[in-house]
Amino acid sequence: MVMLSGGTWTSPIGIDSGTQLNGVSCPTSSFCVAVDNDGQGFTYTGSATNWARTTIDPNQDELNSVSCPSTTFCVAVDSSGNEYTYNGSSWAAAQNVNSDNSLSQVSCSSASFCVAIDGNADVAVLTGGSWSSGTLSQTATSVSCPSDGYCVAVDQNGGALVYQQGNWSSETKVDGNNSFKSVSCAQPNQCAATDQYDNVMYYTSGG
Repeated sequence: MVMLSGGTWTSPIGIDSGTQLNGVSCPTSSFCVAVDNDGQGFTYTGSATNWARTTIDPNQDELNSVSCPSTTFCVAVDSSGNEYTYNGSSWAAAQNVNSDNSLSQVSCSSASFCVAIDGNADVAVLTGGSWSSGTLSQTATSVSCPSDGYCVAVDQNGGALVYQQGNWSSETKVDGNNSFKSVSCAQPNQCAATDQYDNVMYYTSGG
């Protein structure tokens, strides 16, 4: 783990010996959650060398991603299509939201809205307290949801798809046929994405 504090990056800090950290989310400067490939979660509450360990997935499935829009709500997803919800004090038991397909990433804008994707063009959306499943026109590699009801997903063919008003748009080509690796949106229509060749592209919905 490497941390940014006061404008300076720390030296690497080992918090999970022998396993691999797959994701981290920090809604504030004093609260972060990291997840690993052995079903474990690690919570940072102010001490860089003291991350509290907890078992999120008792079956030890690989946790691939975590998203925490606040200190009292997080969602982690695993390699069996399950999601786990944190309420500020504990993690709930697994809820399968993707028919046992591996979920690769999740992004939550609030406790009321999340989107999770897999490697087969499937998508699961949390709205109104329940998850629904769907299919994208392309296989998404990353998704970012900066506000409730709005997300941008990027795909393996250099395209972007926008979720708004309950529906996904068709693919808009923005990077040739290069495979996108990640996307992050600070707010609707303001996103940056990286591709397989270390390029960074700035994306505006609809253009």
